Amino acid sequence: MRHHDDTTPDADERREPFSTHDITPTPERALILSVQLSHTDDEELYSSARELERLANTLGIEVLGFHSQRRSSSKSAKLLGTGKLEEIVHAIEELGITRVLFDGELTPRQHDNLEEALGLKVTDRSGVVLRIFEERAQTRQAQLEVDIARIAYELPRVRRGHVADDRRGGGGRGEKGHTNVELARQRLRDRLVTLRRELTDLQQHAATQRARRSSAFQVALVGYTNAGKSSLMRALTSSEVLVEDKLFATLGTTVRKLDPPLQPEVVVSDTVGFIKRLPHELVASFKSTLDEAHDADLLLYVLDASDPEWPEHLNVTRETIQDIGANPHSRVVFNKVDRLDDAERASLRMRMPDALQVSAMRPELVKLLHAEIARIQETSFVEESLLIPFELGHVLGAVHEGARVVEQHHGPRGTALKVRAPAHAIPLWRAELPDPPLFDDVDSLLERAADYGLELMVDDAHDPSAGVFDESGADYRVLHAIDQEGDPWIVRTPRRLSLYEAARQEARALRALSDELPVELPRWELHTPEIIAYRRLQGSPGWHISSTGEFSWHPSNPQNPSEAFLRSVARTIAAMHRLPASRLEAAGIPQRSPHQERDHLRGMLPRVLSVLKPSSEVRERWERWLDADHLWAWEPRLVHGDLHPGHLLLDERGQVIGIIDWSEVHRGDPAIDLSFFIGAFPPGTLERLRDLLDEEGAEPGFALVERCRERWAYYAVIAADWALDNDHDQALAHARNLVKALESQA
Repeated sequence: MRHHDDTTPDADERREPFSTHDITPTPERALILSVQLSHTDDEELYSSARELERLANTLGIEVLGFHSQRRSSSKSAKLLGTGKLEEIVHAIEELGITRVLFDGELTPRQHDNLEEALGLKVTDRSGVVLRIFEERAQTRQAQLEVDIARIAYELPRVRRGHVADDRRGGGGRGEKGHTNVELARQRLRDRLVTLRRELTDLQQHAATQRARRSSAFQVALVGYTNAGKSSLMRALTSSEVLVEDKLFATLGTTVRKLDPPLQPEVVVSDTVGFIKRLPHELVASFKSTLDEAHDADLLLYVLDASDPEWPEHLNVTRETIQDIGANPHSRVVFNKVDRLDDAERASLRMRMPDALQVSAMRPELVKLLHAEIARIQETSFVEESLLIPFELGHVLGAVHEGARVVEQHHGPRGTALKVRAPAHAIPLWRAELPDPPLFDDVDSLLERAADYGLELMVDDAHDPSAGVFDESGADYRVLHAIDQEGDPWIVRTPRRLSLYEAARQEARALRALSDELPVELPRWELHTPEIIAYRRLQGSPGWHISSTGEFSWHPSNPQNPSEAFLRSVARTIAAMHRLPASRLEAAGIPQRSPHQERDHLRGMLPRVLSVLKPSSEVRERWERWLDADHLWAWEPRLVHGDLHPGHLLLDERGQVIGIIDWSEVHRGDPAIDLSFFIGAFPPGTLERLRDLLDEEGAEPGFALVERCRERWAYYAVIAADWALDNDHDQALAHARNLVKALESQA
């Protein structure tokens, strides 16, 4: 059987989309029709048509031929030319065709015109998929979602000629009445309201079920239909899940516990499969089913490794996931690798080095996937402390069930637990606890630390400033304390509880990065919304800011930074740039693209102009930087976010041996971490550092010096914006001084 189009090539010039069938005729025999637009190449045309053939086979329809026509647009009411229609009619008669399938979505008028021209039933791609979903829907929720999608599909297609005796309608004002078409549409709309009301009730019940397991680590299998998700689900959970070699064998969502179990619990969900151009009515209706993907801690994109079209399948799946607004950590999993030879597996590894290669039929490979899920779960954990009053025993039980308890301490005001748990679980438990206090005196803060089992005291004997807070920080008060053995500690307490979420992100980042960088990072041993404590690191800050805003440097010389200092900075930043994006993503470290960063910074400008009152030259400089596309062509890298000398801990030789305060860590513009070299050190220092960065293998991107210089010039805007948000007069005065300095240079 041959494919027919307006310019049929020789057989060796085009790959046939369908094989010749030599089987007992099925009840329905079909032709597939397609329109090839200018942006659609032959391979894409055939790939889509082959998929529609598989969809048709799922319904028991035998496809006997494929016809296409090149057109400049698919909006024409007639869609196909007269000659092509005559050719198709001839094929219909010759092959005994009973149905025509159109590989695309037809408007009601196009649908009517095609049926009239061909003389038999025409079903477009959306109609085929809807029929499959109707046959496959088993649960009440899936049935409701399919019914809603069917009505949304049919409403615009209810028309004259499809409703009996349309001239006879119901009553109405002015004896005009309503046509039967209008009445049929109204009945469908009424039915739609009823179905949506019932679906809402079921969705609320499903949301309650998800909330009950929300402390568990949730893994969702997503991917192209028939990629083997259900087989993989069965292998991972040792459960009896329906497995069939059919498209859309699974509708709705199945949730099972990972087996062997982990602590805290891991649940795995198998979601509905995707296809190219999934009808928008179904995407809209099945959003509730895909909530499992939206709420997951980990998405596993399952691909059929033996299918040569897996790259397209991955794109389709990712696009659908983006459509529902899901953005959790994800990994690509190639299933069915048992069907590949060693060379084919090596080729896959070359193309997707971070992807996992498994087979649901090979227990040893499933075991590797299980281990990877456990590793990612561990990476996703946050470590925090909870103080649970004795009267809230049910919270204590929930924490023991949903978390890994590291330490437990019984104090006079309740049970203190240090736990490791999924990031989303701890706020659920905290919501049932009393609101944490804010501290403005040292004694109350130390009493609170003791409630958590951490006995600290002020070091009166060795530190004349002991017993008072270091108030130089804008966000935290800091106390220098010692423990029972005399070891020094840093205790931070927030000035406002809104800092909690940023602190949680910082804690996750520190846990992920502590063993990955050539410098020491704080290791938080007590972390709650009201108190953070860790053993003080070696070294001294590069500068200290007094309460009056004066800078004192130690031990570095800002006028002549040493080679050792610059080399240690370059080595540390190079190590940060080498960390894989997937590992940082798993640790919950956010990313800002050039587009996001530029929009974020641009949005600050109108707000601060009235308080900074810059000269026209300074304002134009800021705007030129924001508009200069070549300065925004950088790749996101791990950045500390506020890497000034006060956050660098130096040894006696001036080398960086530690970095503190990672509250602004993210993946973004490397220039963020280097801009302070413009403001804090003499001209030429940044150029020296750039050369060392090259030697150490860092990747700060194009035009580094220019980017740093312009970002530093814009720092007045950033500081003023922060000052307005936090009502901080000192920071606002600093921003105004920066503007004056810029104006003096102009």
